[in-house]
Amino acid sequence: MPVMLDWFDGRTVLWFVALVALEAVWFYWRWRSGRSQLRPAEILWNLASGGALMAAVGFALEGEREAVAACLTLALVVHALDLRARLKAA
Repeated sequence: MPVMLDWFDGRTVLWFVALVALEAVWFYWRWRSGRSQLRPAEILWNLASGGALMAAVGFALEGEREAVAACLTLALVVHALDLRARLKAA
């Protein structure tokens, strides 16, 4: 009996990470073209942290423990940089 989510695996989640990267490019393009007041530094750290967390989920679904640890560490570092930037701006 097929399971409804058979298509959902770690590679599927990594496609979502690629979409987050495209979103970052889109935000940067909108800022450079003057269509948005939102500066890249205000959102890109957040997107990078979320992308690293999604990558960790994808690697966890594939059973790649070392890659999960690396992605979670990256997410922590990027999140700390995001917090530092926000506190500095406040």
